[in-house]
Amino acid sequence: MDLKKINYLILLSMAVLFYSCSKEVKQDATKPFYELQKNNYVPKFDGNNAYAQVESQVKFGPRNPGSKGHQAALNYIQSELKKYTGSVELQNFTYAGYDSATLQLTNIIAKFNPEKKNRIMFFAHWDTRPRAEHATKAALKDKPILGANDGASGCGVLLELARILKDNKINYGVDLVFLDGEDYGKEHDLNNFCLGSKYFAANYPAD
Repeated sequence: MDLKKINYLILLSMAVLFYSCSKEVKQDATKPFYELQKNNYVPKFDGNNAYAQVESQVKFGPRNPGSKGHQAALNYIQSELKKYTGSVELQNFTYAGYDSATLQLTNIIAKFNPEKKNRIMFFAHWDTRPRAEHATKAALKDKPILGANDGASGCGVLLELARILKDNKINYGVDLVFLDGEDYGKEHDLNNFCLGSKYFAANYPAD
């Protein structure tokens, strides 16, 4: 066999090997996508339901830690989630606030398919700011905000998602996490923001 034919066979073998490897990598990379596409049905997100959840929270008034609205919202969100899943956990913790205050805070965690190792998490905060620094009226700057958008809207989306997850079975786990104490800090005092996030991250099970 002459050198020209040998070189040709070597190049052909390399091409076949390269094609086989490329094909195998491509299949592995796209497999998770195809797994998710087995069910082409996309459930309807009901905006009216989500908006009604926002209205329900706003009726409690401001939900800043220590307020009556805060306790009412905690009871309400927990009760709503129990309609959709039997796995609702309360992550209670305390925090040393301003002026020697001790805050009683609670992260609410709703789990769907809690036995599954592969999980997706969605987060929103349910507390509202205890002061309105940017209010145009000076008398309102130290008053808590109602928090229709900053607080209630995110929770409304997650509560509607909980309804969807109950009615549409999936083969992986989903956690809906409602964080507390996220908006507590005074302006520019970053240490006193995201209290629920920091506590959740520090105490999330390693397994």
